[in-house]
Amino acid sequence: GVVCLVCFALGCSEEKPPPNFVLITLDTTRPDHLGPYGYEAAHTPNLDLFAERARVYERAYSTSSWTLASHASMLTGLLPREHGAQSMPKGENRSLGYGVRPLSDSFRTLAEILSEAGYRTGAVVAGPALRRDLGTAQGFEFYEDELDGSLKVWNGKRAEETTDLALGWLETLGQAPFFLFVNYFDAHAPYSPPADFERP
Repeated sequence: GVVCLVCFALGCSEEKPPPNFVLITLDTTRPDHLGPYGYEAAHTPNLDLFAERARVYERAYSTSSWTLASHASMLTGLLPREHGAQSMPKGENRSLGYGVRPLSDSFRTLAEILSEAGYRTGAVVAGPALRRDLGTAQGFEFYEDELDGSLKVWNGKRAEETTDLALGWLETLGQAPFFLFVNYFDAHAPYSPPADFERP
């Protein structure tokens, strides 16, 4: 699916400590239906508030229509044909029910670079195509990819759980700068809305 990227650095104090970085990806989400991108009928108040203090990129394009390949590109700065993380009929990793070539640990990721620079690195991923066995956990000291239960294995974690896990990790940090990566998967098909939002 299409990935919408929102990235920001928290403000620095007078002493100019290193900025903190938060990378949020929304699987299969159209930016033209989100408040920060001007859609007035959007019901995205938290994202709108977040965007007010964030750097919102209006011309960011995904390198792939597929979750693993596009995220591997974001984390390495390489195109899919360079990093090679993609679905492959004869791929040895079959954790998604089909052949996949994971991101090789021979590639240096953003999390590895920031970790080496003294950053605390954490990630909470909701989608199955970002499980650690597919290579995207490289460089993260904390990588929450647990998908317990038959529904989560295919449909991922809900936003509420994903957010709670990310905030929980942030609460464990001291004063060291951090890089937090959070992946939301709710909009990915098949989508079953919470009971409060179901229509008869």
